[in-house]
Amino acid sequence: MRSVGKVKQNAEMALFEDNVRHLVRNSRKESIYYIGNELCVLVNPGEARVKALSEEARASVLIIRSSPLSMRRSLEGIIDSAFLLMIEVLEGSNGIENASVLDLSNTAGLLGIICTTLGAESVLVVSDDSLRVKENITENGCSGQVYSSSKLSRQKDFDLVIHDLCGFPDLDMIFDHVRRLKPGGVLALVGMLGQQIPVIGGQLISLGMTQEYTGWLNEECFAIFKKRSLR
Repeated sequence: MRSVGKVKQNAEMALFEDNVRHLVRNSRKESIYYIGNELCVLVNPGEARVKALSEEARASVLIIRSSPLSMRRSLEGIIDSAFLLMIEVLEGSNGIENASVLDLSNTAGLLGIICTTLGAESVLVVSDDSLRVKENITENGCSGQVYSSSKLSRQKDFDLVIHDLCGFPDLDMIFDHVRRLKPGGVLALVGMLGQQIPVIGGQLISLGMTQEYTGWLNEECFAIFKKRSLR
């Protein structure tokens, strides 16, 4: 007769495997998102849908192909709420046009590619799935580059840094972003646990940031900070 502990362990493993299968199925599904009124994002579109796009329509459509588990469940919330809000905050200072952007998110390069489409001049994307990100950058004719997180210490003067704590949980890296940002630059944190915001926010404020917004995306938090301009 198996022990109670063994039965519990097997049940937990079965639950974990079911959750993984659910995430894989969802990550492969076709999804459509809209950025404002002019830009449409197709995630994992079928070939028939892509071939049916006219040249005129293709100019306003981004195609993102993701590997299993790489796309977040809260992607819709990030696009509809956090992303548009961080762009709005950025427009209040340096603006997205000709901006320099660092994208550390788990969205197969999607957020960085949107930034280039909106006019950002320089976009660096840090990802564990660099091959997939490069394919997405090429397919959408963007100028973004895939970069190694080990080389980030050399980079600075960003107008916007998007940091996804689910993909990059290193908290020390967050505080390094203050140095990487230009005065007036924006730091957007997504995927945080709610109780982390006061601690992280307090430290960022002490380093010269102002907290512009905090909110929820489904079960996750996000916060947007701006680097104070030099007087």
